[in-house]
Amino acid sequence: MHLMRIGAPGAEKPVARIDDETYVDLAPPGVGMGLTPPVYLQPGDVIELGIDRLGSRRQHALGPR
Repeated sequence: MHLMRIGAPGAEKPVARIDDETYVDLAPPGVGMGLTPPVYLQPGDVIELGIDRLGSRRQHALGPR
């Protein structure tokens, strides 16, 4: 996997290149922020990212300390 940035200057976004044809967006836009009303992560929410043949990672959103 190779980490890189793509896009026009000033509008680049980080991506991971898995092979010559596969790119993974590492920084999706704030989709929840664009909803009405806005939707954000809440304590107890679970975020899971998986890549075939590599594995997955699960994170739990926590509240303020």
